[in-house]
Amino acid sequence: MNLATSLGVLGDELASARIAAPDRTGIFLTAQDNLAMVRAYLNDGGTFLASGDPVNALAAAFYAEGWLHCGAACGLFILAAPHCLFAAPLPDLPPAVSEKLREKATRYRRLLATARGAVQPAPEQGTALHGTADRVAVVAEAYATRGERHLAQGQDAAALACFSYGHGWIDAGVRAGLFAVTGSREIFTI
Repeated sequence: MNLATSLGVLGDELASARIAAPDRTGIFLTAQDNLAMVRAYLNDGGTFLASGDPVNALAAAFYAEGWLHCGAACGLFILAAPHCLFAAPLPDLPPAVSEKLREKATRYRRLLATARGAVQPAPEQGTALHGTADRVAVVAEAYATRGERHLAQGQDAAALACFSYGHGWIDAGVRAGLFAVTGSREIFTI
């Protein structure tokens, strides 16, 4: 699947989102905010792609999808047309961007590691929301591990996708109030 198609699939997935909570409730407003962030990152991906920057387009697409999947997993909304960009082969990026791709994948590995170490669940232990925060942290850890494996195998595009997706989960969790930031606040969208 090429990047334009990936962004289109993500756009369709986003368009299928339906907020179930009543208007103007805290959950409704949090869901609206999450979807607005997904939309912004999806637009960023399109802008990067149109400007000839497939590396940042790839990172933006998977970051947006991390936000979207985190919101759905947290129950902020329902996706009528769920999809996962990881389900299809990753887009091939031109060899001319391989150095930039490697640098960005390596930088995003550090970013995700920093993000994971800079948060702790905000809800009280034993509550349902604490369990939700734990689930978000587990997904971010799984994609960090998967990204590490891809990076070690020289699969830089796959590594960048994993690190971007994992950071999207953590960032969305922070913005939704699932995590308290204990360090490096500047790496979160709060």
